[in-house]
Amino acid sequence: MPSAHFAKLPRADAHAYADTASGHEAESQETPMRQETPMSPKQVAYDDGEIRCDDQGLSIRHYYPWGTKRIPYRSIEGVETLSLTGLQKVRRWRLWGSGDLIHWWNLDPRRPKKSVALVIDVGRHIRPTITPDDPTTVARILTEATKKS
Repeated sequence: MPSAHFAKLPRADAHAYADTASGHEAESQETPMRQETPMSPKQVAYDDGEIRCDDQGLSIRHYYPWGTKRIPYRSIEGVETLSLTGLQKVRRWRLWGSGDLIHWWNLDPRRPKKSVALVIDVGRHIRPTITPDDPTTVARILTEATKKS
């Protein structure tokens, strides 16, 4: 896989223009662009669009209003299964955020149709709580990965 590099490109605002105050024409300038270092491709073990497990850790999309929460496997102390049926059925409707200041749910509009959540223990009071499409597979991946790290 060829690595991507950025070339030096002229700045968008650096075109020659006439300075109306002095009557002089400004010169065009080039701005160096940062070069991207080649990255090794991540091995993805699971990805359902909301939850992703790769060789580096767990990614929870739509966890924050501005984006994804990334949890390295070495930070995960445990994984607990939480049923979303019976008395816990009301938790299905927690589409995002926390209702009890312990569980923090990422935005998942499909959660009302799901019956199992996973609570990720990261050693803090607030615990990320996710509803992957295949909770059994994600629980297995997280358990195996945390044993290795």
